[in-house]
Amino acid sequence: MKNLKISVIIPTLCNEFLLGALSSLENQKRKPDEVIVIYKCNNIIEKLIDNIDLSMEFVKQEKGHVTNALNIGKNKASGDIIVITDDDVILPKDWIKNYEIYFNSLKENYAGVCSRDIWINENKEIIKSPDDKLITSLYRNFYVKYFIKPHILFKDFKNGVFISKNYKIFHGSCIPKGKCISLPFRGVNMAFFREKINDIDFPEINNVKYYHMYEQYIGVKLVKKGLSYLYVPDNPVFHYYHKSLSKNNKAKEEDKIMLNLIKNEIES
Repeated sequence: MKNLKISVIIPTLCNEFLLGALSSLENQKRKPDEVIVIYKCNNIIEKLIDNIDLSMEFVKQEKGHVTNALNIGKNKASGDIIVITDDDVILPKDWIKNYEIYFNSLKENYAGVCSRDIWINENKEIIKSPDDKLITSLYRNFYVKYFIKPHILFKDFKNGVFISKNYKIFHGSCIPKGKCISLPFRGVNMAFFREKINDIDFPEINNVKYYHMYEQYIGVKLVKKGLSYLYVPDNPVFHYYHKSLSKNNKAKEEDKIMLNLIKNEIES
């Protein structure tokens, strides 16, 4: 197996979960080669994590939101692989090792791999997310499978995350339990060959805060370069559930902006 240098990017507002995320990175069977924490807060967070045994760099974020942080991290990363996660996760001990194995098995035309998140409560107990509900499974395995047609650019993505002919985002029958070609699923758990996203920036738009669907926007950019992407179900992260995981009205309005951005990118 080829030895690949792995960089992990974590944007943070310095919440209480960050230490747990970094501790779970420290406890990986295969540690990352570098961890880049982009923080937007007044805390001097280095002092909070003096005992973490990782190669870490802390970068102060002066403007923007999550996609600005990701652009900062992407441009600083030196790894062959860039892995992206959130600050409110617990990472299974094989998480980095599994990504290294998957990347070693990818064909040349693949830009990367992603997996799912599993919701947990404050007691670290697993709770059902919409992905785990029977109604969601029926919707994806029947309605989406038989009635939703993918845009021609994404005809091979039908079983995963794809863009429809009318420029909406759908999750196919493979999500969350199968393995398939897919657009990136969620930013909490996705990874890329650095060289294949070097020339792609995460979107930054005035007056947009939440950036739902930025993952699919990046996926569209990759597909237009002739690249593919893989979803796998067996390299999850445990993701603390909190209100920000559910959409408020402003986020829903911003979704319209992001969908229009994706449409323009496809048509350009």
